Amino acid sequence: MKFLTFLLAVLFSLIGAHVPKAFSLLYLALFATWLVAVFVDSKPLTPLPVNQLRLIRSVQVLVLIFSLTYSLAMLHFGFWALKSRDMPDLVSSVLLPNGMLWWGIYLTRRNLFLLNICLFCYSIGALIFLSFALFKTSGVNWFAPRLDPASLFMPWGVQPSMNVRSVEQNGILGIVLLPLSLYSFVCHRRRVGLLFLFISLVALLGVLPLANGRLWILSILIASWPFLCFILVESSLVFPALLGKVRHNSAFIAPILAFVCYLFWHYRSSFCDERLFLFKEAFVRWKSLFQGGRSLTYAFDLCGGAGSSILSLSNAPGARVLMLHSVPLDVLASVGLLAALPMFVFLIIATLRYLRFALYWLCRDVYKCISFQMFYIWSFIAVLLPQWLFQPLQYGDGLLYYLSYALLAVIVTINFQSFRSLSMLNDRNLSPHIS
Repeated sequence: MKFLTFLLAVLFSLIGAHVPKAFSLLYLALFATWLVAVFVDSKPLTPLPVNQLRLIRSVQVLVLIFSLTYSLAMLHFGFWALKSRDMPDLVSSVLLPNGMLWWGIYLTRRNLFLLNICLFCYSIGALIFLSFALFKTSGVNWFAPRLDPASLFMPWGVQPSMNVRSVEQNGILGIVLLPLSLYSFVCHRRRVGLLFLFISLVALLGVLPLANGRLWILSILIASWPFLCFILVESSLVFPALLGKVRHNSAFIAPILAFVCYLFWHYRSSFCDERLFLFKEAFVRWKSLFQGGRSLTYAFDLCGGAGSSILSLSNAPGARVLMLHSVPLDVLASVGLLAALPMFVFLIIATLRYLRFALYWLCRDVYKCISFQMFYIWSFIAVLLPQWLFQPLQYGDGLLYYLSYALLAVIVTINFQSFRSLSMLNDRNLSPHIS
C-alpha cells in the first residue's frame, strides 16, 4: 500500500493541476487501485451492515443506469456523435462515474487516510494551477485589471484561455481549510494549523481577484459547521441549560444559514445573483425543461433593475447565457426527465446521508479525539455542494465533477452508527477502519 499511496499522491497532484492528459492520469489512478485491490490486497474489506450494503449496491446501480441513459440521450439529441471528437466525452461519461464511485467505496472501506491524501494532493495541484493561470494572465500583481475580466490564460494545455468561473473552484478547495486550521490551533496542533492557514490564505489571494465572493463564502460557511458544532458541544458542557436544545436541534443551522445569506445577498446587497432568476424562469417552463433537447429559450431579469437578458440552450442568435448554471438543471434540460431520473434518485439518497453526516458533528465523543480525516472530507464536500447547485461543473471542470462521485461513495459508505469508535482513534493510527 505504500507504493500505491505514493503513486496516487503524485497522480492526483498532477490531475489537480489540470496537466495535459489529466483524464488519462485519472484512468491510470483507477487502474492502479484496481490492480492492488485484486492482486495485492488479500485482506477482507471492513464489514458493513446488510442494509448499508444494499444501499451501496442501489447507488451503484443508479449511477450505472444514469451514466448509460445520459450518454444515450446525448447521442439521441445529437449533442454527441460516434466516431468523432465526442468519443472521449462519451467514454468518460460511462466509465468515470462508475469507476470513481467504486474507487471511493473501496478506499473508504480499506484506507480512509489514503483517500484524504488523494483529495489533499488534488487540492494542492489545483491551487498551483490557479496560481500559474493568474501569473500568466496578470503577472506578479494578481489584482491588476485584466483585458478580459471574464477569462484567464491557461498555463498549459491546448486551450489558450478559460472562463474564470471554470477556474475559481480550484482555489476554493484551499479556502475551505480555514475552519480546519482554526480547529487545529484550538487542539494545540500548531504545525498542522499553520500549514492549513497558509494554504487557505494563498487560495484566498487567488480567488479574490476573480471578483466573485458568493460561492466561496457559501462553501466556507458549510465547511465551518464542524467547528461550530465543536463550540456548541464544548459550550454545552458549561451552559447545558442554555445550549442543550440548540445542540440537539441545530443539525440544519449551517446549511440554512448559508442559504439565508445567499438569498440575502440576492435581494438586499450588491451580491445579487442572476442565477436565481434563471432557475425561476426555467421552472415556469417546466414542460420544456423536462422534455430535454436543450429547447429552453427565454428572457430573464438582471440584477439591480438593469433590464433583461436572453438564455438559449440551443445557442440562438442574441443569447448571452447558454447554460442554466446548475448540474442537475443542465442535465435535465439536456437529456430530459426520463434519462435524468436516476441522477435525482441518487442525489436524494446522498442528501439524506449528508444530513446524517451533519449530525455526526453533534456527537460529544467525537471531540475527544476528532478525526481530521472526516473534517477534511466534510470540507471538500462543502466545495462540491455549491458547485453542483450553482455552476455547470460537468462542463466547467470535468475532473472535479467526476471526482465528486468518489465523495458520493464516502457519504453512502460511512457507517454513522460507528462514529463513536471512529472518534476514539488516536492520531497515530493513519488508516482507521470503519466497522
